[in-house]
Amino acid sequence: MQLPSTKPTLHYHDIGSLGRGEVIRRRSRVQGCPISHLAILRYLARELGEYDGNTSLEKYFLDAVADVYNDWRIQWVNNLGNVTDKFRNEVVPNYYNVLARFYAQQEGPYLLGERITYTDFLVYQSIDNDSQTGTLPVSSASDLLYLHASLTCGESF
Repeated sequence: MQLPSTKPTLHYHDIGSLGRGEVIRRRSRVQGCPISHLAILRYLARELGEYDGNTSLEKYFLDAVADVYNDWRIQWVNNLGNVTDKFRNEVVPNYYNVLARFYAQQEGPYLLGERITYTDFLVYQSIDNDSQTGTLPVSSASDLLYLHASLTCGESF
């Protein structure tokens, strides 16, 4: 599947004090610091006191799984438009096998059982991305497909 090669253009409008645009990207660009959706999700979860672990051990667990996701994401980006056999046959199956073991530790569709977390959103994104690029393994574990179905069907969280 060929992904679009166009890159969106972000427009910033000067409407007095009511500028419009992607604030996080603009601020990042102006201040010269990189942005990361993973760091932003983690920060928002902790700031809101939602979508995160309640204990230090739960937070550590979620951060560790998020780091596994980040390792996959780097490989996924490197394979956009030209998927290698190594990515399709080694990286992706190993990633989903590791995730399946984590999800199998709890009952319920999420890493912490019935409580959805920022890390579940990351895993959902990876399932959706691999599905869109045709690299999602046919043998993906049922726990992960349950997560994907729970989030796709709009189950309340």
